[in-house]
Amino acid sequence: MGKEYQRHEFCRVVGCPGLSDDKCTAPGAFCLFTARQFHEWLQDNGYRIIKPSKTKK
Repeated sequence: MGKEYQRHEFCRVVGCPGLSDDKCTAPGAFCLFTARQFHEWLQDNGYRIIKPSKTKK
């Protein structure tokens, strides 16, 4: 079983300049890292990525 991700943990570890007092201050959706980098970091650090099941309409 994987670990549970704590809010902004990735940002703290990588030293994101947009993180201030545990709040993201990056303008809009701006981030220095890609979703792929974030997901690779999660997997490398023992997190499991759980995708919600698709529901039929």
